[in-house]
Amino acid sequence: MPLLKKAEVWREGHVYTTKYSNYDKYGNAGRVIESGNVSGQDRVVTDYTYFNNPALWILGKVQNEKFTGIHRETGTISRQYNTIGELLSETKYGVTSQYTYTSEGDLASSMDARQNITKYSKYYRGIARKVTQPEGMTLTRTVNTTGTLKSQTNGRGNTTRYTYDDLNRHTSIDLPIHADVFSHMGAYL
Repeated sequence: MPLLKKAEVWREGHVYTTKYSNYDKYGNAGRVIESGNVSGQDRVVTDYTYFNNPALWILGKVQNEKFTGIHRETGTISRQYNTIGELLSETKYGVTSQYTYTSEGDLASSMDARQNITKYSKYYRGIARKVTQPEGMTLTRTVNTTGTLKSQTNGRGNTTRYTYDDLNRHTSIDLPIHADVFSHMGAYL
């Protein structure tokens, strides 16, 4: 299997290089080095380990990240998964969040470092139609049969509505403050 070793992007006279190495047997890069020729820009080196469970077709879920570079600082992100690949906890730069799931595999709750719990329920097409936030506010959502978000109402009763074209791309967002957003997907040559 061919593995990518280097990618370069040229932009406005500068070159940005990303190098990949230390691949595991599933083709996941164990080390990524990002650099550019911009004066004062630090090189960033990130080392990865992965959660792989080939019996369940789970490959390439990033388990640990350790980076060095930005102003010579270092940082780590570590994740714990259960045997079926659900994220149980994530520790970013020393701050841990935890997660639970329904028997169907949907996210049931998330708990932040301050023990604040957000609950997710009434799933339809993979989207939680009810989100109960720690302070007691509830978001309610309506979901189209295509699995796209039709509307979302916040705890104050303000509703944002979404529309899509036949390919399920956003065509408009109707905000409660009457600052609507429209998009157009035209043909590009």
